[in-house]
Amino acid sequence: MDYKKLGLKCGIEIHQQLDTQKKLFCNCYSRLSKENVKMVLKRRLRPVAGELGDIDAAAAFEALKNKEFHYNVYPMETCTVEMDSEPPHPVNQEALEIALQIALMLNCDIPDELHVMRKTVIDGSNTSGFQRTVIVGLNGFLETSSGKVGITNVCLEEDSAQIIMNCSIKPGDKVVEIGSGSGALTIALAKTVAPNGKVVSYDKRKDFIEIAQYNIEKAGLEKHVEFKLRDAKNGIDEKNIDSIIMDISQPWELVDIAWGSLKIGGYFCSYSPLISQVEKTVKKLRDHPFVEVYVLETLQREMIVLEKGVRPSFNMLGHTGYLTFARKALAKV
Repeated sequence: MDYKKLGLKCGIEIHQQLDTQKKLFCNCYSRLSKENVKMVLKRRLRPVAGELGDIDAAAAFEALKNKEFHYNVYPMETCTVEMDSEPPHPVNQEALEIALQIALMLNCDIPDELHVMRKTVIDGSNTSGFQRTVIVGLNGFLETSSGKVGITNVCLEEDSAQIIMNCSIKPGDKVVEIGSGSGALTIALAKTVAPNGKVVSYDKRKDFIEIAQYNIEKAGLEKHVEFKLRDAKNGIDEKNIDSIIMDISQPWELVDIAWGSLKIGGYFCSYSPLISQVEKTVKKLRDHPFVEVYVLETLQREMIVLEKGVRPSFNMLGHTGYLTFARKALAKV
């Protein structure tokens, strides 16, 4: 297939978690402490009509699952803003300044006014049922050795952090990652388990290990990460770990190893681009007394803000991959 003749253009969407002290729309701390849970908030999230009077089809489908979500409430990390009982506070200035700096470095046009828009998210990743986003830069570009790369926009938004949230990863945890890649996920994991936790990352390719290690050092997180050059299919050294995260082509082949290494209550997560991989992984998970086995598909859609209203973009990232989650139990009930 002649991609040049077709005029094919490919784009990527990059997410970077900001290491701010406080959350984006309230004054709560952005990191979990070791305080005891104050209470549990139980909630069922339902879709509502947007500014144009339409209900998002994906949100309507999610509501059919009739799930009840339980959220742990902590003294210093939770407030009535997250409970949706208080309006959001002004945008965190530290986060806004970082986002604007990045937008300027990427040669973006900065809008005269920054407006917060929201999209319906009722998969449980946000307690209020909405994710808030601010466009801080438009029509930017980055000069590279291969030419100029266009930057459509730079946004500042609440991060639902699917893997970290669904695996309950927190400071002090011991996490094993199978498949280091470029180290992007490793950085997010290391920042979350810091200051006294650890991430052990396995990869069978030396070049991937070297790239990931370089990026970890650039992020200043090397004391929280250990790399091991080994095919994890031959076994891993760690036992009684809190979570194991996999980004490999055949995660089902490591389910037995994951089971033997996780502590009771520990979390399993695998990323797969194909549904056939998901089917094999879930089938293997069910050979063990894993509980809370479920799969999420991550979709991303930009919201277009116009003078007369707000609508979803006609172009969307309709599929990024499937995340398979499970939790180790003593026995099935």
